[in-house]
Amino acid sequence: MNNARSPLQTIAIYLGALLILVWSGGPFIWQFSTSFQLDKALTSGSPSLIPAPFTLEHYYNAFIEKQLHRYVWNSLVVSLATTFLCLFVGSLAAFALSRLNVKGRFGILMVILSVSMFPQIALVGPLYLVATNLGLLDTYTALIITDLALGLPLVTWVLFGYFETLPREIDEAARMDGVSVPGLHWHIILPMSLPSLVTTGLLAFITAWNEPVRPRLHLQHRSPDDPCRHRQFHQPILRALGRHRRSFGSRHRPFDRAGAVLPAPHHRRADAGRHQGMKG
Repeated sequence: MNNARSPLQTIAIYLGALLILVWSGGPFIWQFSTSFQLDKALTSGSPSLIPAPFTLEHYYNAFIEKQLHRYVWNSLVVSLATTFLCLFVGSLAAFALSRLNVKGRFGILMVILSVSMFPQIALVGPLYLVATNLGLLDTYTALIITDLALGLPLVTWVLFGYFETLPREIDEAARMDGVSVPGLHWHIILPMSLPSLVTTGLLAFITAWNEPVRPRLHLQHRSPDDPCRHRQFHQPILRALGRHRRSFGSRHRPFDRAGAVLPAPHHRRADAGRHQGMKG
């Protein structure tokens, strides 16, 4: 049976793929193009995809004057730390619930999942009070602990589901060879679960990067005569963008233009996840 495609079918497939690419990537291309254009060029009667004239004004205002890179660094530190801690703690919990004889494991899983059922906006007040009493306001620690608590249930459930698909004979063979329980986890189960770890880490990273609750931990009430009342040293990027929009009104355009570079961490992590998923 001949399964070769006809030239017409090949052209149709590539044309469809091109249309999907343009449809999906068009907004990002347009945003990237407008980041190099003057504001008056965007409000003209005939906006162009090609910057004319070409300008770096928006990037200068965002990264030099407004120090946007500091906020991006804050988000990277918090998101990466949260991702690694979620994978470390979540893999231990999922391994124990999946591979060990834990009584009532599905009840424990339901309790873990129930943490995600609370509306996140309802947690802002208690989290703020706890951070205030512990002296953790405007610190990485408060942000990482919050994101860890909110992201850990998802990581635990996903890894538990993957660990359940691994044959039990692997555990028995490892035990016969004298492998301890920690050795079974670190040297056998985790290497076999690398695609799942990368994919789950990607989900944890994106969740931490886009987390809407943790910026509220920076709402410090300072006195009007405090010279540091406007300094937010550990603000993530989403909180910084929102604050500058409210503060500068129509002058927040440099942040919107420089936003063309903000999805870059997601693209890098997604590319790594795609390669690991293909390997798995």
